[in-house]
Amino acid sequence: MPAAPEKLQQEELQQRALEARRSADVNLEVVAKLVERRGLIEADWNETQSRLEDTRGDEAAFRSQITSIQTTAETGVSALSKQQLEEVRSLQNPSPILHRALGLLYCVLFPEKGLQFKTPQDVPWKQKLAPMLRRDDLIRKLLDFPPPQTAHPLLAYPALVQFIEDHTFEQEVAPETKQDGCNHAESQGRKASKSRKPSGSSRAPQLLQTRSRSSFSEVLLPPSPSSGGSIVNRNGLIGEMGGLQRNLSCSSMSSSLLCSDGRLTCEAVDYASTAVGALFRWVLSQLKYVRAIKTAEVDRLEGQASILHAKSNGLIEQLANLTHVLEGVQAGITESTNKAEAASVLADELERKSSVYLTEAASMAEETQRQEESVAAEEAVRDEESDGSQQELLNPGTEPPSNSQEPALAQILERGDVALSSVDVEVRERITFAHGSVEMSSFATRAVQGVLSVMNGNADIMLCVEGHCRPDEAASLGTRRANAVLEELVAQGVPRHRLREAGFGSAFPEGAQGSDARVEFSVIQEISIKGTVQFGPCSDRLASSSGPLLEKIVALLIARSCLRVRIEGHTDSSPNWGCSNQELSEGRAQNVVQYMSDCGISSGRLVAVGFGEKLPRVSNGAQGGKAQNRRVEFHILQRETIQGLREMFGQGRRDNIDAHAVHQLQRTANGETVGLSLPIRVAAADLLTRLLADWEVQRLLYIAARKEEHHLCFLSRLPDDCVRRILRFYFLLGCSALSESR
Repeated sequence: MPAAPEKLQQEELQQRALEARRSADVNLEVVAKLVERRGLIEADWNETQSRLEDTRGDEAAFRSQITSIQTTAETGVSALSKQQLEEVRSLQNPSPILHRALGLLYCVLFPEKGLQFKTPQDVPWKQKLAPMLRRDDLIRKLLDFPPPQTAHPLLAYPALVQFIEDHTFEQEVAPETKQDGCNHAESQGRKASKSRKPSGSSRAPQLLQTRSRSSFSEVLLPPSPSSGGSIVNRNGLIGEMGGLQRNLSCSSMSSSLLCSDGRLTCEAVDYASTAVGALFRWVLSQLKYVRAIKTAEVDRLEGQASILHAKSNGLIEQLANLTHVLEGVQAGITESTNKAEAASVLADELERKSSVYLTEAASMAEETQRQEESVAAEEAVRDEESDGSQQELLNPGTEPPSNSQEPALAQILERGDVALSSVDVEVRERITFAHGSVEMSSFATRAVQGVLSVMNGNADIMLCVEGHCRPDEAASLGTRRANAVLEELVAQGVPRHRLREAGFGSAFPEGAQGSDARVEFSVIQEISIKGTVQFGPCSDRLASSSGPLLEKIVALLIARSCLRVRIEGHTDSSPNWGCSNQELSEGRAQNVVQYMSDCGISSGRLVAVGFGEKLPRVSNGAQGGKAQNRRVEFHILQRETIQGLREMFGQGRRDNIDAHAVHQLQRTANGETVGLSLPIRVAAADLLTRLLADWEVQRLLYIAARKEEHHLCFLSRLPDDCVRRILRFYFLLGCSALSESR
């Protein structure tokens, strides 16, 4: 009875309405949780932004401090004159204070050499320090120190930094507080030294006047052996003696300006020589530079800023994804509610109509039985007609069976999951060789230039260099000739990853005497996929995510069973554990072939090749270069595909050829759905001509030509070869009756 199915349908609709309402309630709970999670993420993001701003502020303060230290150091040394430095260089026996100060300067400029000295005074004066004081060279080194874009050199020598700290006292000390062993520093520290003029504003004369309380402006010191018997005053050497040295052995003032533990101070060095005092202050500025870097921990600040920035970006991305999910859930709630209401309405309508169906039950049952008997009779007649049509597979009027693979393949190509590179150019140049030789003659230059012109004008194409030889030559000559031409193209500037070589021996003779020893060129048609074939780290094992990508190529090869494909494995230059990169690339290519074979593709149609790291697309040192070089490429083998076409159809015999195969051959010829290269399409068109696939048109052409009945067709005056060419273009243009549009 019809009412029973309607009752079941009514109950099913009510159940669907109930489930839709439950789904809406569950979705509401999900929305509440998502909103709560979004609030937590927003709070975390705000906190991260605040920490990031604080970190950047600390980093900016550190940069400002470093800039101030560098400016102060450069200001002091840039004012030194050549005469001041030459006076110091002319000293034969400098005082210990000068020797120690300049020894510390030498250790800063040459830290790797300074480690060999136990004290600054151990640095040789004549061999090291005096040559160092050449004005132009010294000032250039000081102003360019530390070298740009590099870490401070002293950071690599912590022992040397400690060595300098053990012999220096940074802060300037007032004479009145000197008794406590240099433990009381001036409140302003080095602040006063920024405004000091290196030429004559040292505090040593002021200290001398304060301690002596004398009214005269110059203090004469007795001559010392190191000054050659000259008389020294606070502004320099008097008369012909020369130099700016103050001998500590002759003056208690310099010694009193040292720290209580004997460390050098700016006042002591300034009193001995204002020029050396400026250099000593530069040494102290570098020491402060290093301390500032250690205190600020700039690497930690930069690393922390990078981490916080990355976390901020991640939180923003999470927030965007969460918002997207939230919108989807809300849309699901609306949809579930609408479905529930619609199901309720339908259930009510079915319940109202159920009573009407009861009265029509008997008549509907009888009508259904009659229809079933009629359908059975029609199917029997159709089966008889189908058995007869198998005997006339290629006769006029026979419609080929539908190909269920074509719509799926068209969708894959339309979405861009699989794409074939366009082959819009043809390289017709060829290079011939002498018998048994691999040397290119002078005539090959023009052909090579022609190939270069094509490659330079089409930066995205790849080229296969095909080597051939005569039957009476060694088969390896074909490969050697191809390799010689390939190396010449590489030498002319063609990137190596755009070239492949193939040696065919004497498998494809041309027939003309002497022309078999040749090299020809064919444009490689590449099959690309949307995504990357992934493997395990340092392994040839396919990742689970690679299966769906390879299945798209499998669909293409099933739909075009004539194609022969080379699978190439490539790696980057990183060393691999357990095996070489060459072995890794070969294993990966072989596993791809195995996977496609398991999906139903004959292994005879697939060739696995590994190139290791030999053919990088970009430099491995470039950003992201290694990721681009780790790849799997799929190349259509043009000559092997044409040969496979001929083998598949038995050189054009009609025996045992089914309609599906002929229909696929016609699609290959006219480039329908999949745009293969022109040589493959031409080969398919020639086979269709030999198979008499479109007999109505061929009958008109052949009968008119052979019987010379010119009134039937004007093409009858043409020779058979021309007629075959016309038929070839007929199939290439898709005019065959096998086309789905007919």
